[in-house]
Amino acid sequence: MISRDKYELIILIDDNDNTLFLNKDIVEDFFLNPKIITFNNPSKFLSEITELQNEFIGKWLVIMDLNMPEYSGYELIEHLEDNDYEMENIEIIILTSSNAKADIEKSKVYRSIIGYLSKPISFNKLEFA
Repeated sequence: MISRDKYELIILIDDNDNTLFLNKDIVEDFFLNPKIITFNNPSKFLSEITELQNEFIGKWLVIMDLNMPEYSGYELIEHLEDNDYEMENIEIIILTSSNAKADIEKSKVYRSIIGYLSKPISFNKLEFA
């Protein structure tokens, strides 16, 4: 069960602006008082992560789409882990329309992934992530 008040920062990453908008509304209602930032491009997130890590030193939750054009969610996580970003305060939930067993199993390889949710996101899914 995910804690509603654990995170200082929640980041949503999805290449679909409509999905970002809907997910942000749900996340704002579910979690208690975190700062929420959205990115529709993984590269934009990567260009800002160092600055964000200097500003937000508490726990983060990143909810990211698995299938994005520039980086897949897994490629983005590998980039973060391979480039010495401070990952100990970052927890990740993969959000996807894929229910492929291979994708679900692959998510278990990464220590920062705490959940794998199918779209669309909901209170119930977040609560039991």
